[in-house]
Amino acid sequence: MPRPVKDGSLPVGGRTVQVSSVAKPFFPDAGLTKGDLLAYYRDVAEVMLPHLRGRPLNLQRFPNGVHGKGFWQQGAADHFPDWVRACGGRPPRRAGRPGRRHGEDQRRADP
Repeated sequence: MPRPVKDGSLPVGGRTVQVSSVAKPFFPDAGLTKGDLLAYYRDVAEVMLPHLRGRPLNLQRFPNGVHGKGFWQQGAADHFPDWVRACGGRPPRRAGRPGRRHGEDQRRADP
């Protein structure tokens, strides 16, 4: 049984993240909330994060649930903690190769 996520402080990898509105419906047809999604990410993080290390991230967000209006968030918002690294700009396309939406053209090395 997954451990529920509650409003307030959520310990993550030795840091603390503030979360709110965990009861907000995100996937109403399945009865899943923002807290359920946070719990899932927390529970798979140990396996998932090594595959994401050093890669830029953008999110297709639906703040009011999957039936609401969505948008792509491609940059770090002002409220992100200082320890979230942001990479600027779009990587250059390789000569003779078309750009890709995912994969090698968007990878970046860890410092």
